Amino acid sequence: MTEQTDGPMIAVMGCPDPDGLLAAKRLQESQVIGSAILYESVDSTNTAALAEIKSQCEHLGSLPRLLVADRQVSGRGRHGRRWDSDGGTLTFTLVISNEDPEHREAMGRYCSLAVGVGISRFLEYEFSPLKTSVKWPNDVYLAGGKLAGILLELDGRHPEYLVIGVGMNIGSVPELTDTNARQSATGLTQVIGRKVERYHLLDGLVESILEAVDEISDDPIALVRELRDRCLLTGEKIEYQQDGSMYSGLCLGISEGGGLRIASTDGEIEITSGEAMRVRRHNDNP
Repeated sequence: MTEQTDGPMIAVMGCPDPDGLLAAKRLQESQVIGSAILYESVDSTNTAALAEIKSQCEHLGSLPRLLVADRQVSGRGRHGRRWDSDGGTLTFTLVISNEDPEHREAMGRYCSLAVGVGISRFLEYEFSPLKTSVKWPNDVYLAGGKLAGILLELDGRHPEYLVIGVGMNIGSVPELTDTNARQSATGLTQVIGRKVERYHLLDGLVESILEAVDEISDDPIALVRELRDRCLLTGEKIEYQQDGSMYSGLCLGISEGGGLRIASTDGEIEITSGEAMRVRRHNDNP
């Protein structure tokens, strides 16, 4: 059952957390977002966003559009991984405009990186002197563990919309289907040593992400330079996927085009998609 709240701009499904609704109202009233929908429970906020785009493209609601779920039961990460959430996680999706065809290439290159920068900026400001790292291309790390994941998606028939999914561990660390990711996951309260209410972070986090994404059109190279200072993989021996096969090399950092520079046996190469992982050392914790 859907209940409209404060007119057509914010809708709720079920009985979502009132703190989430208050955060969405603040975001809408300050014109950070154009519309929102809050779910008590949903399969995946990204899936819900893509379904909205497919079924009601002309009546989607004002952008940016925010979708928030108290609980996500079939969340998705990259490469088909499952990422569920509970009351200790913050899961939301932003649908933003991707209308300018000339700007789409830059969005494809830099958007995931910009979202990582936006998350890092917010956390480091809110919880100073905390320091974050970004694992190319889509994870935010804290104290050596994965804190947040980012999933960007498009509907091929409607490339004028870009879907940005974010999942962050606040008071709990959900089980992930990927063994490496699960072993290195962490939660915010676990690191800072005090309880944090997830929806008290939502409005500041959304605003910081959207500000960073807006910078893509102004100066994407400045974003890349900021990201280099946070790059988790630079100087590390890594494994990476290319053309369906796994290779290893030394990560040299992030290129101005947003790709990952790698010193391989064939010389320096750059990858612009796929995944890269640190090679586990013998003395690393399991």
